Amino acid sequence: MLLYSQMTSLESARTNLHRAFESSPAMAFLRHSKALWSDAWTRSRSLNALNVSGLERRGNTCSDWTEVRLLGEGSLDAIHHCRFEGQVILRLEKGAPQLWRSRFRNALIGAATVENVNLAERVIIEDGATLRSVQEISGRKNSRFCLGLPIHPGSEMKTRRVFLCDGLLLSDCDRMTGLVAAEQEMLTRDVASWLQGVESDYAFVGTGAHIERTSLVENCFIGRGAMIRGAASLRRCMLASNSENPIHIGEAVIVDDAVLEPGSKMDSAGQAHRSILLESSSVERAGQVDNTVLGPNTHVAKGEITGSLVGPFVGFHHQALLIGALWPEGHGNVAYGANVGSNHTGRKPDQEIKPGEGSFFGLGCSIKFPADFSAAPFSLFATGITTLPQRVVFPMSLMIASLSPAPESAFGLNEIIPGWMWGENAYALIRNAYKYLDRDQSQRHVLPDPSAPENSPLHGSFLSSGLFAPRNVSHVIHALLELRRISKSKDVYFEKDLPGLGKNFLRENHRTSAIAAYENYLRFALCRELLWNAVATPLLPEASPIVATLGLSATKKPDFEPATLFQNLIQSVESSLAKDDKRGREIFHDYGSFHEESSTEPVCLRLHHDLDCLHGILQKRWGNMIANAPAQS
Repeated sequence: MLLYSQMTSLESARTNLHRAFESSPAMAFLRHSKALWSDAWTRSRSLNALNVSGLERRGNTCSDWTEVRLLGEGSLDAIHHCRFEGQVILRLEKGAPQLWRSRFRNALIGAATVENVNLAERVIIEDGATLRSVQEISGRKNSRFCLGLPIHPGSEMKTRRVFLCDGLLLSDCDRMTGLVAAEQEMLTRDVASWLQGVESDYAFVGTGAHIERTSLVENCFIGRGAMIRGAASLRRCMLASNSENPIHIGEAVIVDDAVLEPGSKMDSAGQAHRSILLESSSVERAGQVDNTVLGPNTHVAKGEITGSLVGPFVGFHHQALLIGALWPEGHGNVAYGANVGSNHTGRKPDQEIKPGEGSFFGLGCSIKFPADFSAAPFSLFATGITTLPQRVVFPMSLMIASLSPAPESAFGLNEIIPGWMWGENAYALIRNAYKYLDRDQSQRHVLPDPSAPENSPLHGSFLSSGLFAPRNVSHVIHALLELRRISKSKDVYFEKDLPGLGKNFLRENHRTSAIAAYENYLRFALCRELLWNAVATPLLPEASPIVATLGLSATKKPDFEPATLFQNLIQSVESSLAKDDKRGREIFHDYGSFHEESSTEPVCLRLHHDLDCLHGILQKRWGNMIANAPAQS
């Protein structure tokens, strides 16, 4: 077999999708449910006269008691006021079912609790499950739930496909979105062959699952331990819950043709249609997702996400819009009123956007498609800005409507300040880095920015976050080299001067400040490489481009002293907070009573601790290793 790194995109997508199918509990149930029913019916026995008289005495009815059968030995005394229709099997091996005022048709019930269910039809209910006050739970003949159903993140013209299955990883979904049409057709044929003859006539409720006060559960696979309370309807869903990491579905939720992974949550009128909620993600407070892959630890509330692949840790907590986004890196924010969805040119809705990792779309911004910001991670789109279709390759940029007079040649363009997020707003990046490290609830996913190994000096430090990962360092190096190559300075630069500037203009003073910010960032990226392992080792390969870009030689530059580097960062972070504090005190007389000073602010305190712990180790390794680093070629 080819090594993973040597696989083609199609081979990799096929291998990982097939793995998910083969390990899927829903797939296993679909394969065996008909045989399970047939075997249970064959091994079961008819009720005797004493069984029937006891059931009838407790208010139970059936037009033909010969169609009700028992499997195993056990009591029927806890069955009251129920109606049995069609073929019903009561499985008693692990205890007696507790059934009350419910109607069963063509169902297999284990030692479960079922109360006030108007209709349970074509469903297999496992031991230990609980159903209360359910209007209808039913299965359908020859069903696959939603297994293998294609959804379409990206263009609303359905030019990309992700096939639904429980057990998929975000990386699996991302690979599928990248397949071209011919490869998609090949994978479609593979899926059809894997699903040949795989189907069930029954819905499924697993051990320990709870379904209460719910109107409709139609043709669903409800995994172990799933908690459903007050939902409006679930149709053709797979809840891949488990006892250790259950799924929660709450009030007024509507879900159809969707897969929910362990630890995911829907509540308070959230809706999901033809989507995957990966582990520990959520949709609540009337949030809606449609044809979307929702990454681990991403939470959607109030707004709408359509036709998107959204990576981990995206904050989407307000009424906003995200359409046609391919954002596997995630770690960003969509603020109130942001319209990241201008995917329609007036001809057809076939346009897409690739936000960069850590993108922050500000209040009321309007982002026009097509747009590619994937090489501009950790950029901020300011409040109320409208961006034109474009590609930007300068990381950590601030894109803003110009606050000072712009040259006439820049009419209609926004102003870009590359590196601003690190040079002027490092507090926000460091705060987010800590937040992502602390709040990761995923268990199966190895996210793009795992914390450093436990034996590393960096474990739990902001330097171990994805902010300084090689994938982002490479974007910064490219941007820095582009800014440096300007040999003759001008007052203002445009796309023709700096390819990748997009539909924006750049002032000379911001070019020079960006160079300083990027160089400073790279020094911290180099710290990460020096400190990643517990024991000093030869400089990691990832560090070589950083060393070359910074032009290090055997003689260290004075500003490369760790003490100076760290102290300057502390001062930058605290000074940015001091600006907020000064402004707040000028506006509110009691501002200081409710806002911490920078010296006591939790992020600053943690940053101080991080840098104090790392300084001594870094001082030693810096002296030993930088002196021998390759000089810039």
